[in-house]
Amino acid sequence: MSTPPVALPPGEEVIRAVELMAEYNIGSVIIIDNLRPIGIFTERDLVRCIGREGKIALEQMLENCSSRNLFVLKDNDCIIEAFYLFSKFRVRHAPVVDDNGVLVGVVALRDITDRLVEEPELLLEILEASVPELSRDVIYLLIKSLQK
Repeated sequence: MSTPPVALPPGEEVIRAVELMAEYNIGSVIIIDNLRPIGIFTERDLVRCIGREGKIALEQMLENCSSRNLFVLKDNDCIIEAFYLFSKFRVRHAPVVDDNGVLVGVVALRDITDRLVEEPELLLEILEASVPELSRDVIYLLIKSLQK
């Protein structure tokens, strides 16, 4: 998880989100209201907004160009749960909230893949959770063959 999260209110202009994404070398900005995530603005949202609005897209309010279909992770969710949700919803970024729903960070799919490279045994756990009929030995051999 990346902390602190980069977040803006929905009434901020798209250009400000783009500036922050460039400054922090990130692919998304969380849209918040009262410290709670209500949307996300991603590179994909930027492209769609420019395609729809043209050059004036950068002057639009984030609320007009951000994604509202948002799933969030809890700060105590495990990496297996996060990986499953990223795959299920076909997203690359998710806000992380505490028990009160307050934004505390952001997880990117890249964070997960980096962690899997560092700790390949996590891939074993993910595979066991998602494909329980495979034996642990088969999964272990698969991981070992990928490491070569």
